[in-house]
Amino acid sequence: MENQKRRFERIKPDTRYTVRTLMQHNGIIYNAQIEDISYSGAFIRIPDGVPQDLNVGDKCYFVSLSEYDSSSTNRLCKVIRRDSECMGLDFLS
Repeated sequence: MENQKRRFERIKPDTRYTVRTLMQHNGIIYNAQIEDISYSGAFIRIPDGVPQDLNVGDKCYFVSLSEYDSSSTNRLCKVIRRDSECMGLDFLS
């Protein structure tokens, strides 16, 4: 497999702050945990499992709500990788 260089450095979340993370697909909201994130995408874990009908190439929303400064992020994404518990997202917006 060819080694792909990332466009942006991925970082792990700072555990000193609480960020509620959600993934929305087909109108259903799922709790999520950020494994790592960059300007161009994120790798997230869905504790209840990635929805069976969510496939590579599908679009979904990544939502993060910070309890530290009351900010929020809502990004349209494309699924670029998935398994039963985790998924890789490419931010489109």
